Amino acid sequence: MPQQCSLGDFVPTKLYDCCALGRPLTVAAVGETARIAERASVGLAVDPDDPRELAAAVRRLRDDPALAARLSENGSRFAAENLRERQSDRVVTLAEELVARRPRSTSDGAK
Repeated sequence: MPQQCSLGDFVPTKLYDCCALGRPLTVAAVGETARIAERASVGLAVDPDDPRELAAAVRRLRDDPALAARLSENGSRFAAENLRERQSDRVVTLAEELVARRPRSTSDGAK
């Protein structure tokens, strides 16, 4: 049976792009996007169906410049550490390591 996926399983690339702007984020999302925002401490995650929670998060960032500055700095660092080019390099390195570990077969097909 195929595995079911939901939108909460995916992370939009704009999360990384917004972090690169060096501004604190208010992330109206659930699932992996919210977990990343909170774990990396780049923004405040709120329920996308709760406009009052969204407004409270925006006010919190407005009223707490130290928090906003910390989230902004973390976002810039997070974006730099997760550049698409760097991620591509990591995938290539991992693939090369896996190929290097693979047992070599002999010419007669034996392993």
